[in-house]
Amino acid sequence: AQLRPQGRNLHAVGMLMGTAACFFMREQRLRRRNGFRARGNSTYRAARQKGKPELFAADLIPSEILESTYGGEASEAFDTMAQCVHVVNMAMLVMQEKKDKSAVGLGGIDLEKEFIRTTKTGKKVSLAHVSVIALISKRLGDKFPDDPILCDEEVELISTDAEFASTVATFLSDFRLLEDATPEQLVKWIDHAKSYQTASTPPTRYWTVAPIDTTEE
Repeated sequence: AQLRPQGRNLHAVGMLMGTAACFFMREQRLRRRNGFRARGNSTYRAARQKGKPELFAADLIPSEILESTYGGEASEAFDTMAQCVHVVNMAMLVMQEKKDKSAVGLGGIDLEKEFIRTTKTGKKVSLAHVSVIALISKRLGDKFPDDPILCDEEVELISTDAEFASTVATFLSDFRLLEDATPEQLVKWIDHAKSYQTASTPPTRYWTVAPIDTTEE
């Protein structure tokens, strides 16, 4: 995932976070393979019991960056990224459980029907995809309410698909990823992810979001 504030040159922070992300993703994959996956338990119950990430910005980002002008942004970006990995892991377990029971189609006909949607341009958007956008948008909105977000992902379909909105909101709340998630709240978070495009004047400070895309996997 790429998640960074725009406005000034933060390439050093971005590169550091990218490196940290690689180490974090590798650690999460190992834990996943050696933990509940290795025990053959990929059910909803296993996903719900999966612990949240224990790695935070303070563990990897040097103090001189955390204490700098954009230290708060760097810290929030990293911690949000860590939570995104956790959300993706949970979503993939849920979708895998459905896929294992339905072997028809690209990922199983039931999987396609319940957890995947096709946008107007033909791109597939999954439960994991929308959940990540919602998490990022909520966290940034809570921490930096005046900062708009630039996201070119086609997740706005959530506002016209009540069934999918309910599925995503239920997933986020049931697995305690965003416990206050409701279909209505989900639409607000997704709308905030498009706040750059709807700004009355071009923002001088904003966040760009390129989420982890797990649709094909």
